[in-house]
Amino acid sequence: MKKGLDNHNTDAERLTDRPHKNIRYGKCRYCNNIIGYGSRGMCNKHYMKYKRHGDPLYNSDKPKGMIEGYYRDAKTRRRKHRVIWEEYYREKLTKEEIIHHINFVKTDNRIENLWKYENASEHSRAHEQYKRLLKVVNEKEEIYFDEGEYKIRYARTI
Repeated sequence: MKKGLDNHNTDAERLTDRPHKNIRYGKCRYCNNIIGYGSRGMCNKHYMKYKRHGDPLYNSDKPKGMIEGYYRDAKTRRRKHRVIWEEYYREKLTKEEIIHHINFVKTDNRIENLWKYENASEHSRAHEQYKRLLKVVNEKEEIYFDEGEYKIRYARTI
């Protein structure tokens, strides 16, 4: 039998020919992508998950649009509560200005739950004030937020 231009005698030889003779090929055990051996039988995606998290099928429970627990804006990639504040009040925030979540829930971006502090020290003072009040409040009192400060008042009975 005469050899063809590609130096293969049969179709079987052509299929078994590999570009790198010293690398064996296989399929990922999780997604059946073709892989080179030496990665524990996994494609790069599953092997990296295995290396980082100890589980090749690891998926984070964190939603994709989150940064440090805050939602982010899809267009600008900035924290969503800052974008909401700027759109509502039609003013551009500086880097020093902090938008505070009054109820401390980072994903609650209602405008009535947001408060602007001029700098980080004012914002820290509000957090410290809240922590101090938590220590002294009793069951007949409640902590409320008024004009940038946390205060105590007698709880309203219904």
